[in-house]
Amino acid sequence: MNPTHSHSVRIAALLLGSVALAVARADDFQAEPGYTSLFNGQDLTGWGYKTNHFDGKTKSNDGRYSAKDGILVVNPREPR
Repeated sequence: MNPTHSHSVRIAALLLGSVALAVARADDFQAEPGYTSLFNGQDLTGWGYKTNHFDGKTKSNDGRYSAKDGILVVNPREPR
């Protein structure tokens, strides 16, 4: 086995181990007393503009905000 390949395999194993540890920690998350979650992990309930609320929606009307796979996404109006 060449040294470069061996080094790459070790780096990949380290990264995979780090990801597994982060996932395990996320599953163990316990909110502190008084904590208020800003995102329910499912939709945009509680989010919106002054005159337009996104309760129950997974995407805002203008596409700037979306919720998918437990992630809140903010999409810029213009690519930068």
